[in-house]
Amino acid sequence: MSLKDRVKQNFDAKDKGLSGGKWILDMSKFDDVKFFSPKEGRNAIDIIPYKVSSDKHPSGLKKGEEDYVLDIWVHRMVGQTESTVLCLKKTYAKPCPVCEELAAMRQGEQNEELIRQLRPTRRCAYNVLDLNDSDKGVQLFWVSHFLFEKELLEEAMSDDGEVIAFPDLKDGRTIKFKVVESQIGKQNFSKFKNFQFEKRDPYDASVFDEVYPLDEMLIVPDYSSVKKLLYGESEEKVESEKDSEKDSEKEDKQPRRLTRGTAGRKTKEDDSQDDKESQESGKRERKKSVCPYDHTFGDDCDKYDDDCSRCEVWEQCADEYDKRTKKGKD
Repeated sequence: MSLKDRVKQNFDAKDKGLSGGKWILDMSKFDDVKFFSPKEGRNAIDIIPYKVSSDKHPSGLKKGEEDYVLDIWVHRMVGQTESTVLCLKKTYAKPCPVCEELAAMRQGEQNEELIRQLRPTRRCAYNVLDLNDSDKGVQLFWVSHFLFEKELLEEAMSDDGEVIAFPDLKDGRTIKFKVVESQIGKQNFSKFKNFQFEKRDPYDASVFDEVYPLDEMLIVPDYSSVKKLLYGESEEKVESEKDSEKDSEKEDKQPRRLTRGTAGRKTKEDDSQDDKESQESGKRERKKSVCPYDHTFGDDCDKYDDDCSRCEVWEQCADEYDKRTKKGKD
């Protein structure tokens, strides 16, 4: 499957979710892992693809195929250790103890706070090169699917159905976007907007030696380990189902860095009018609390399963719902 096909496939699935250690990725083999943190205002990145190297890719891609994103669902605040673990149901369509507990709580006496904590959220990981700080080399970008990937795919699909294969090594595009800091209640979050795709120089195939093998790094716990963690046993028992060769193989730890000739270029800080509009938009967002699906924020929490299950401001909406409910009872 080509990367262009993967972009199209992900566009078709962007509203559906994947059917089919604290940290979700095992980074023990790598020294000096850097994480990309977009800055408010203008950003420019290249998303670099990776080759599938395990049998646990969430979309079922085979070893040797290329992908540009690791698209998964996670549960946070699980058990006494408040750990983050993979949602087995939404990521692999397998039984998930946390989802089963959530279903039981909804059927019985509801613990709204616990339900809010345990709800699965959809996250994405990418290998990126920040063109505003390329000396850092390849970085991991860990971000909300709803806020970034969904918006990115909508812009990468033209009205006539043509796909922009932005991660392709040869014909890929640099992705430019703006970050506007927004607020709902007391919660701050970044909104990604104004995506643009610009031609970039090709990457050599040797880049595959410099990116992180995202699917191989994914920590996939078994059912019993998650269940033990959920009901109070030590987080040490929720370890990844390691590949059989991991114990017998020790890879040299090396920092990763791209050396592409044009990687050091800086993006121009032009278009000041757009920046001003983004700042004004951010101020407007802070003045109001809104539902991204046009429902009533704070009133319609959990009334629309498809929308609420993937909403990145669900926790703030639920907090507002709790406040209004409590105020009504008083």
